[in-house]
Amino acid sequence: MTATRKWLFGGIGGLILIFLLGFFLLVNPARNAANETWDEVTATNEENTRLEAKIVQLQQQSSEVPAKLDEIEAVRVKMPAEVKQPDLVRAIESDANSAGVDLTGITPGTPVEVPNASTKIVALPMDITAIGRYANIKTFVDNLERQERAFLIKTVDVTASADNTADAYTLTLNGDYFTLPESPLETEVSPSAAPTSPATPAPTAPAAAPSAAPTAGAAAQTPPKK
Repeated sequence: MTATRKWLFGGIGGLILIFLLGFFLLVNPARNAANETWDEVTATNEENTRLEAKIVQLQQQSSEVPAKLDEIEAVRVKMPAEVKQPDLVRAIESDANSAGVDLTGITPGTPVEVPNASTKIVALPMDITAIGRYANIKTFVDNLERQERAFLIKTVDVTASADNTADAYTLTLNGDYFTLPESPLETEVSPSAAPTSPATPAPTAPAAAPSAAPTAGAAAQTPPKK
């Protein structure tokens, strides 16, 4: 082999060696870095997509907040945090006056917690008696069902008056008012706030409270045949 060929092969080998060294030292690390950068860009784009979807979801939920607040306020009106027994008595008296019946007794019972409820609900039993014409008594019961406070009528009894007065009936009604207390102390009824009820017997033990939220109560019974 001549010297020229030796130099030629040596030069080619040197060039190959320089190429390999350049590839492993410069090109391959740069390519790896580019791949890592692309992976980071892809991950960032995916995270941005998730964040954009979350923002849209939060915006939708934000637009629903006023309606949810209105629903909460409506529930609070029907079932406030306090019993407010004097207000209940005044509301019952007002309903009786507007219906044209004589209210003869309002007897509140002892507040009891509704069992098996998903949140704490307290029921206040209430016994109500009144005298009047059958149509007026029916109006009175309808008025009670339409009160702002949630009132579940559990029993209704309409009987002819003992004095046999024409179209005069006696109403005996039992139901529960409901509260959503924020603390147990708010459900206590002060003895000084309890209203007096004319010619009304002592209240009996309240029946078991319903396990679900209150709905409209039973309608008045059909008047007995004379």
